Amino acid sequence: AADFASGISYAPDQLWQSVSDSVVDDAADRIHVQAKETRLFDIHETLLLRTLSQAPLEFTDAAAQPLIMTLPAPDGSFQRCEVVEAPVIAAELAKKFPSIKTYRGIGLDDPTSTVRMDITNHGFHAQVLSTQGTWMVDPYFHLETEFYASYQTTDAIQQQVNQRFVELGVFGHGGEHEHDDEH
Repeated sequence: AADFASGISYAPDQLWQSVSDSVVDDAADRIHVQAKETRLFDIHETLLLRTLSQAPLEFTDAAAQPLIMTLPAPDGSFQRCEVVEAPVIAAELAKKFPSIKTYRGIGLDDPTSTVRMDITNHGFHAQVLSTQGTWMVDPYFHLETEFYASYQTTDAIQQQVNQRFVELGVFGHGGEHEHDDEH
């Protein structure tokens, strides 16, 4: 559904709402997703958690009736997919960290797409691989889960990850220690 007067659109399942870039204009220093082009969305986090809790476990009889949910695409549309819970961590570790859940899915609107998703204390993440390209949904701001960016991986700026490691002191520029020239 769309509110044509404001240009805002809502996912059919009400999980996502598009937002204007102007909503986040004054927060450039907190941006986590660095991409040439992104579409921004607000998430109904409580509804997302409730919805994902209904996803059947893969390889069970219940998985014959997968959860249907939407993901916000980089073109501003909402893509439907069938989803099942697909644990990727050992059962003991999953018990220790119950807030980490992983899922897999296939596209309904784009049947060539496969989806991997997770939800943790750091938010929701999705990766969609398709004959149309690969795209992601990630929290837009570092350690915040209100706004999400949907973007093509071809638009991602790799420097973001490398620079963060430099800032943390994991390694310096060019892989050398930053303080070697101080001796």
